[in-house]
Amino acid sequence: MMKSQYDKFLHKIQSMKMQELWDNKEDEMWEAACPCQKRKAQ
Repeated sequence: MMKSQYDKFLHKIQSMKMQELWDNKEDEMWEAACPCQKRKAQ
């Protein structure tokens, strides 16, 4: 049970960090300048 809680905790932290990295303005500018760099699968 502890491992499952820890996994959920890690997943939440990692998701927050990835969202922070993906949502930065430099990344948006890069994607606008180079549309071939699509890494978000949404």
